[in-house]
Amino acid sequence: MAISSFEPLAKTVAINSITAYQKYISGAKGFSCPHRLLHGGDSCSDSGFYNFEFCILYPLPEP
Repeated sequence: MAISSFEPLAKTVAINSITAYQKYISGAKGFSCPHRLLHGGDSCSDSGFYNFEFCILYPLPEP
């Protein structure tokens, strides 16, 4: 299965969006991710960042 040439751009946009959210919105909202508060560890945006940064995204199979 070939990886789309759109994938690197989508990955970059996703990572930059999460980074901007963490820098400008998350700290200013005044509360933490409910998942982190309940379970400890990474926040939702930390998990999303990790998935986009270190996991391979595969295109959906053709129907």
